[in-house]
Amino acid sequence: MSLLPGLKAAHMAETLVDYGRADATLTHTGPARPLGAPENDRRYSDDEQFWREILLGGAWDSTWHIEGAAISEWLARVPGLYWAPGSAAFRRIAKAFVEHRDANFVTYQPIGKSQRVIGGIGTLRLPPADDGYRIVTLTTSLNASTGVPALVSPDTWSRLHLREGSIVSGRAWWVPMSVRWAENFPSVKHIPRGYLLLDDGAPIHAHGGTAHVEIQPFSLMEYWDGNAELLDYVYVTADGTDAAYRRQCEGFFERYRAESGRSGRYLLSADVADPMWDAVYASPAALRGAYVRDLELLQHRIDRASGGEDVVASLIGVLSSAQSAADLRRLGDQADVPGGWYGQAPIAELSRRLVAAAANAGRLPSLVQQAAIEYPRQVLSGLG
Repeated sequence: MSLLPGLKAAHMAETLVDYGRADATLTHTGPARPLGAPENDRRYSDDEQFWREILLGGAWDSTWHIEGAAISEWLARVPGLYWAPGSAAFRRIAKAFVEHRDANFVTYQPIGKSQRVIGGIGTLRLPPADDGYRIVTLTTSLNASTGVPALVSPDTWSRLHLREGSIVSGRAWWVPMSVRWAENFPSVKHIPRGYLLLDDGAPIHAHGGTAHVEIQPFSLMEYWDGNAELLDYVYVTADGTDAAYRRQCEGFFERYRAESGRSGRYLLSADVADPMWDAVYASPAALRGAYVRDLELLQHRIDRASGGEDVVASLIGVLSSAQSAADLRRLGDQADVPGGWYGQAPIAELSRRLVAAAANAGRLPSLVQQAAIEYPRQVLSGLG
């Protein structure tokens, strides 16, 4: 038995909420250039090194010296999730979930793709804000899923002739996302939500040439596996600078939904401004305007998946591997579970109480996510 179905459902619920807001809150209200010199300058020459420092404490209003980072208009579904504790375990897929393999490519079954998306793979593309500000990715590893969000002013974008694959160096400030921008990203509590601010006050210059940046457009697919109707993430890897990448992505998504008798359909489009494949909700406006009954049924399926008997039993089993009662209390606090469950009792009993309290408070999906961060191997036990 695995906790992965519950974890997948928790991520999907956030993805739907996030997608429904993607075109409604893109109004730049971000901070101006910080006044005064930051206490310590930092060097950004490696995506992993950058996120390791950010995940330790945010480093707000710090100056980062950018050394040859490529720009992509595609950004991670959850910026920083790729480098978060536990994520790497979800990107390692058992052989049983490989659908096709050749000399150059590996295609995973839907559950394998979902597992990798939970581990930080997957990108989307947002249109510029009404005032021309746009949020993009900077990456030194040439992978949009691993990179760093950057908010670019319209003057900077046009003055430097920036585009997909442009390479930039210089200095920028790491600042918290404004409330409206932050609403466009899932609420993963342990990842600070910020961006590097590239406005007219940031001394940035563009290099000549273009870098090839990997992007991973994703969607949610409803499909059939025998008599079971399922819901999984799907993504494809492409070169965002390739003139044919959109056609290639469209072709993959069309083939994948029909392979192995899946008879699938896609719910969302990864490109908010210019959808690349047929989707039930081809735009955030379509999702918001959908019949209430459609959305209620979809949410009911997700709730059932994240709170079913198997998920509850698996979650109790995972939490029972905690080293101490203090570890359980910390997890409960991180998931915002009311504290009435805590008391003197064996670990197994405290685990049961914590899960019951989370379910009663509507915090079960959050607790599942926190458990996955702390105990990724236990969450994946029983798979493949």
